[in-house]
Amino acid sequence: TLVLGFDLKFQRMPGLRLGATYWSARYRDGIVAPSAAYIAASAQLSASALTIYPTGASAAEIATVTSGMPQVQTLPAKVYFVLSTQLRNALFLDAAGVDSEAHYTFDTRRGAFTIDLIASRKRKLDQRFGDDGITFSTLNTVGVNSDFPSNRLGGRLDLGWKRAAWDAQLRINYEGFYRNWGLSAASGIPSWTVVRASNLYPLSGGEPIESYTTIDLHGQYDLGVAGFGGWRPWLWQLECD
Repeated sequence: TLVLGFDLKFQRMPGLRLGATYWSARYRDGIVAPSAAYIAASAQLSASALTIYPTGASAAEIATVTSGMPQVQTLPAKVYFVLSTQLRNALFLDAAGVDSEAHYTFDTRRGAFTIDLIASRKRKLDQRFGDDGITFSTLNTVGVNSDFPSNRLGGRLDLGWKRAAWDAQLRINYEGFYRNWGLSAASGIPSWTVVRASNLYPLSGGEPIESYTTIDLHGQYDLGVAGFGGWRPWLWQLECD
């Protein structure tokens, strides 16, 4: 892993803080259950997870390969391969991105205000299955990489206000555009079809998912602060999404 960042504070504006961080991480031999396509495309995975019988496997050969594994359905008359999709150390992933934030607090006669702005942009999310598998990017997609979030751009703006017994926060969340690679030609919508190299690895296409913004509002009135001698019978709160 590699992390490089900085934080800035200003003497003339003591309530202001700015920061940014570049991060990079390389994951090796992550635990995953690769699909048959990825196993077949990697000689390393095929050697341990795929056994092929060109002329058909005998009952003794099947018993040897599946020793200790319960049979939950009737085997076909002829078995030409045995494939294991069990969890194994097969995920290789290179990820990098930039996180930034701005924080500002200031007091006025009308109360204390807080402004927080946080933004994150991923720059790389390259993965492969097996040490010798083909590397492809899953950046800004869903449907292939379910272990790590891959949205390219996201952010949040928090606005806070506090005065005596009153306390309120407004949060605006933003998620950028991405594509759903979980769809294929079988969906019947050509524009959503995932294009694959060698019929194995996704490259483009997918359903476009538009960016969206959500707003959360929280309001609170503390009766204990309002002058009940420290006794707090209850706390009024209002939240809206």
